[in-house]
Amino acid sequence: KKVQRDILTALTTLSFLDRNKSPICMNGALTPIIDCIDESQNGTTASKLACSAIANLIEATDNMQTIFNHGCIPLLISALESESESVRRESARAIGNLAVSIEYCDRILELGASRRLMSCFQRRNSECQRFASMALGNMSSNVKSHSELMENNILGLMKNEFLAFLDPKQCSDHETVRYCLLIISNMAVAKQSHSFMVDFYDILMDFTRDRDAKCRQYAIQALGNLCADPLQVKSLIDAKCSNAMILFSFPPTTDDAASAQFHAIAGLHGLSKIHEYRTALLREGSLEPLILGVRGNSKFSDSEIQHEAAAALSNL
Repeated sequence: KKVQRDILTALTTLSFLDRNKSPICMNGALTPIIDCIDESQNGTTASKLACSAIANLIEATDNMQTIFNHGCIPLLISALESESESVRRESARAIGNLAVSIEYCDRILELGASRRLMSCFQRRNSECQRFASMALGNMSSNVKSHSELMENNILGLMKNEFLAFLDPKQCSDHETVRYCLLIISNMAVAKQSHSFMVDFYDILMDFTRDRDAKCRQYAIQALGNLCADPLQVKSLIDAKCSNAMILFSFPPTTDDAASAQFHAIAGLHGLSKIHEYRTALLREGSLEPLILGVRGNSKFSDSEIQHEAAAALSNL
């Protein structure tokens, strides 16, 4: 047992390096690593190491199919219920890395991972929360997950996390909040979620002013998605979200800002479809960034941005 644990430790350490990820999978190490995930048979230390190794190996996309075919997903999902924080953390990280692919995400959903990940998120351990939110963020990019996530009160969990983060008297993990904002942004793609998101408008507006670029980007992305729904436009206008849309529609200086610009201009396009708000959008200063958006940016040129800007101008 000690020799096996030492070998597993060595393999896990080696798996952190990109050049080792494919050789480990191709030379017969995968099966014994997966066999060690079961904590009841191998102990907490072996289970943590095995989950960590699998999470590392999945980062090489060439390994995903091989790891999936070895049937490790049920074992990883079971590991989410471990009493050990380190086992839960590493299993959540492995599931999150695998959920990047929609094909594997479907299987993860079928096996009930979302409920266990949300339970893991509520444990309040910062690292567990971070990787559980990462996994949920990747899963939420698959619209098939939305109904199950809604049933398990994902919006309530996210709202509580945002309010805690925005409260200067409480401590929160910045990276976890980024993933939570990504979840809301992904959920906002589907119109059936929009009616449940009214309470998030002011929260998202607060995050458009956050010092973190990713937080600003995901907040604008969520608001831009919501602006596509005519039924939400009045509430969004009342929340002054048009001001944020205009601000972020100006030409970007970084890649993150370019992504935010697209969603901001798409949001203006959505708002401009409602006749009674067109004059207000013009008065607030939407014309200049839209014209600049149509002209394009030599460094961050994007035909989709030009298309959305032209459509918004046409409406105005």
